[in-house]
Amino acid sequence: MRTMLIIGAVAYASATLAYLVDLATSKDGRLLPRRLYTAATLYWLIAFPIGAAYFPLCVGLRPWLLASGWILGAIFLFLERRYPISALGSLVSALSTVLSIISIFIAAEASDILAGPLADWVLWIHISLAFLGVVAFALAAAISILYLFVSGRIKRKLSLPGKLPPLSILDNLALKIISIGFPFYTVALLLGSAQAVRSGTDEIKLAYILASLSWLIYGIVLQARLTAGWRGRNAATLTIIGCIAAFMVVGLYSSGTA
Repeated sequence: MRTMLIIGAVAYASATLAYLVDLATSKDGRLLPRRLYTAATLYWLIAFPIGAAYFPLCVGLRPWLLASGWILGAIFLFLERRYPISALGSLVSALSTVLSIISIFIAAEASDILAGPLADWVLWIHISLAFLGVVAFALAAAISILYLFVSGRIKRKLSLPGKLPPLSILDNLALKIISIGFPFYTVALLLGSAQAVRSGTDEIKLAYILASLSWLIYGIVLQARLTAGWRGRNAATLTIIGCIAAFMVVGLYSSGTA
């Protein structure tokens, strides 16, 4: 199984390298990075069910990390065919790579969230929706990082490579993705709170605080964008901060300290 995980991580890393090389060159070679990322995505589409059937793949956080990396790739490859966002591929594929690498070293027994209490279907739904929300926030954060990079070069009156997408496209995409991910994350947070109340625990864990903080940040960003037309660097910065808080929650569960 470890070999299977390493192959997947290397496949994502190859796509990341190809996107970076393509971004650094003047020639139009976008077809190769896209093909490599597509190949890595298809690899996991086949390898995941095999690993679940014959190896202890679906244990702890590992399947959720792998699924998150796969969903990121699938969504990006879909969007790349509709928008000129090839430059974003280096960030998104890098996220898939990092998630795959973490899945290699994560100790399955440290966070056995696919057993025990998760016999309760409410918790299954809670964790599924939470990861869908985090995936959306991660993609929005990647878009925001690229937005800050492009806007920073414009502000300093530096030349822009032709492969970088317009700011308007990045800003609109970030808004759409947050709008999709926020309801998932909201329902997940409510289900998690309900489960905590039902279990009778009065302990407020750090993971709950960080999850609530990230939800609040994205709620503010979404509300300001939709009602006040808020755009630009401040919105991008808050989007990244919210994603960091959400990823810290994932990290706490990965380490078994949540």
